[in-house]
Order: sequence, then structure tokens, then C-alpha cells
Amino acid sequence: MTNPSTIRNCLSPATALCFSLIALSGVLMFFHIRVPGIKVLHEILGLLFVVVGTWHVVLNWRAFCKCLGCRTAKVTLAVGLLLSIGLMTLGAGHD
Repeated sequence: MTNPSTIRNCLSPATALCFSLIALSGVLMFFHIRVPGIKVLHEILGLLFVVVGTWHVVLNWRAFCKCLGCRTAKVTLAVGLLLSIGLMTLGAGHD
């Protein structure tokens, strides 16, 4: 069996790499900079990011729950959720 700390040491860089590449491809798509395959790359990395991010949260569940216990984290999550809903509502008519 693999050592859990070894898995954690791999998951953090993998999560950061996925985030960075998704952010870059998202910015390119937002500004309509055409790069062959960028949409497919963005979608596949998005799925990979969900898997790696979920795995990361599962392995760090205690720290995650402790972090969510503070008021600042709750306010940040609420604001982020409201902004996401607002942006989705505003962009509902656009493709």
C-alpha cells in the first residue's frame, strides 16, 4: 500500500497544476484567443481537477472542516456562491 503522505505530496502539486492550466485555458477562451484543442483540454482538465480536488479534500478532511469553522471561511463561501449564481444568471442567454 502507498504511504498516505506520499499521496498528499503528489496531490497538492497535481491540484495546483490542474488549476493553473484550467485558469490559463479559461482566460484564453474568455478573450476568444483561438488555440487548437484548447476547449477539449479545458474540459478534460476540468474533470481531472474535480477528481484530484475531491481526493485532496478527502485526504485533508479534518483540516478542511477546521478551516470551515471560522466565520471568514463561511462568509467567503457564501459570497463566492452568490457571485457564481449571479454570473450564471447573467450569462444564461450567452453561449
